[in-house]
Amino acid sequence: MYTALLTAIVTWISANFDLTTDYNHPGIKLSAQREISSLQTETGQSSNSREVVAVYDDAIKTIFLSDTWNGETAAELSVLVHEMVHQLQNKEKRPLAALG
Repeated sequence: MYTALLTAIVTWISANFDLTTDYNHPGIKLSAQREISSLQTETGQSSNSREVVAVYDDAIKTIFLSDTWNGETAAELSVLVHEMVHQLQNKEKRPLAALG
């Protein structure tokens, strides 16, 4: 369902940052906010005062987005781009801070 969008995002990320193009896309799951917050803790991702809106789970190669996410705004698309960066960095075994 999201294949064309994920392909475009990977192409853009790879063209603009030093990350390998990989079109083996992660799964996408729309989930309740409480599930996303719980997943963030379970996957060991840091937390801050902002509300968690998405999580990438490298163990199961899945991006969890809020069940209210529809990708219709630049802000919502930026959330998916952010999680795809995590996915591509994890494939290259690069630390998250290395992209810049």
